[in-house]
Order: sequence, then C-alpha cells, then structure tokens
Amino acid sequence: MADSALLGDGVHLGPGCVVMAHSRIGAAASLGAGCVVGPYSVIAPAARIGVGCELEAGCVIGRSPVLGSHSAGRPAAGAVTLGDAVVVGAGAVVMAEASLAEGVVVGDGAHVRERTSVGPRTVLSRGVALGSHAQVGAGVHVGADAFLTSDTIVEDGVRIGARVVAMNDDTMSRHPPGVRTGAPILREGCSVGPAVRLLPGCEVGAGADVDAGALVRGLVPPGQRVAGVPALPVPEGTRAAR
Repeated sequence: MADSALLGDGVHLGPGCVVMAHSRIGAAASLGAGCVVGPYSVIAPAARIGVGCELEAGCVIGRSPVLGSHSAGRPAAGAVTLGDAVVVGAGAVVMAEASLAEGVVVGDGAHVRERTSVGPRTVLSRGVALGSHAQVGAGVHVGADAFLTSDTIVEDGVRIGARVVAMNDDTMSRHPPGVRTGAPILREGCSVGPAVRLLPGCEVGAGADVDAGALVRGLVPPGQRVAGVPALPVPEGTRAAR
C-alpha cells in the first residue's frame, strides 16, 4: 500500500491487494483478494468489493448522490456492491446502493447511478450513463456515450449502440402532477443501433432490431426490424443502416 493512501477504520484488504498513491478507502469497506485500487481513487465506507477487481485511476465507488431541491430522486447512503473481477475505468463513478455482478466492465468516465443493478459480464463503454433504479441484465453491451434513463429495463444479451438515448419524460417535467410516462424496456436479445432515441414507455421486443438513428415509440414486436423517424417496420431483404 502506498504511503499516501488513506484507509478508514476497519477496512479489510484481502491478500495481494494493491492500493496506489493518494487513494482513499472509507471505514469498514471490504476488498477481496487481488484487487487493484488505482491512484486518486475513492471508495466509500462499507463498500463491498469482490475478488480480483480493478479500480482504475480517479474512479469513485459508492458515493451518495447530491440531489437538487426539486429532484424526484431519494437519498442513498447504503453500501455499493461489486462482484468478482469487476473493472471500473479511470474517472468512472458508481453510486451508493448500486450493484455490479461478476465480470462487469465500466468504461472510463462512465456513470452508474444509485440503486442500479448490472448483470454478469455486461460491458458499459466509455462515457455511458445509467440513471437510478435501472436494471441491466447479463451479457449486455452498451456503446460509448449512451444514456439510459432512470428505471430503464434492459434484459439479457441486448446490444445498444453508441449515443443511444433512452427517455422517461419527454416534457422536461412539464406534465401534470402525478403523471408517470415510464422508462423504455429492451427485451432479451434485441439490438438497438447507434444514435437511436427511445421515447418514454416504449418497448423493443425480444430479438428485434432497431436501425441507427431511429425514433422509437410504442411497441416494436419481437423479431421485427424497424427504422426511421418515427420507427416503422422495414421490408425483408432491405439493407440495415448500421
């Protein structure tokens, strides 16, 4: 452990852990064997980090959200949980009460909000942002700079292209009080091309394909390919725009 690293009371470091310069680990945090904590990283108190995790320079693990006076979010101060062999890239942030399963990769500068869960072997590329309470399944790949809003559901094996935006409110909070439009749902094995816009409440069915740049509203049936603004079914044999 580097001399400049700071450890709170009751921190547990498993055998072979490496803690680099100027990193900070909060009280009662636990790191499994063989973890590497990069320089200037911050790990919140009571964090639970599995075996063989790699936390790269300047990442922040388990911080509580700072909420504005009009935010619909709720405070979160519970422990963050990382499974075995998780990689968190440089400058990435994983908030309090989030849960990352084994083998998850969080790219440089990505942001995972509080109470979000990410399934095994999922890859969140550089700059990806996941809103609070999102549920992402196993074996998912999310392309660079995609934004998946709060409460989005992504089932196993989904492919999401770069710069996709999933929305849960297209009125910028100007809807009547109490109205909830709902976040998108991406069913198992579907594919969403780059720069697609997913409107509130839409659902992409299992095995469906959404071409690049499409605007999706309502239901895309399972196995259907859609394209355009708004997204409409594509005749069989048409070349994909990806």
